[in-house]
Amino acid sequence: MKPRILIIVLAVLSLIMSSGAAPETREPKIDLKQALAKAEKYVVEKKIDVSTLYMSMIYRSEFPKNSKQNCWTIIWAPKDPNMLDGELRVYIYDDGRIEHGGSA
Repeated sequence: MKPRILIIVLAVLSLIMSSGAAPETREPKIDLKQALAKAEKYVVEKKIDVSTLYMSMIYRSEFPKNSKQNCWTIIWAPKDPNMLDGELRVYIYDDGRIEHGGSA
C-alpha cells in the first residue's frame, strides 16, 4: 500500500475510534427476567384471564433491518390438550412497548 493511502486510512480510522460513540451490541435492552416480569404485570393490569392457560414458551426475535421490532415473545397456551386455539402472546419490545395478540 502506498504511504499516502496508508496515512489517509489511518487518519480515518483514528477519527472513527475517537468519535466517542459507543459500539452497538446485540445484547437486548430488556433482559429475559425483565421481559417475563413485564409480561406478567401486563397480563394482570389488562385483566387478561390466563386461568385456563399456562406459560409455555418465551423466545427472542431480532430484526437487523428494523430494530424497532426486536422483542421478547411470551406465550401462554391452553391447558386443555384438546383445545387447538386460544393461546395468548405478549410482545415486549426493546423500546418499552408492550402488545398482545392471540385469543385467550
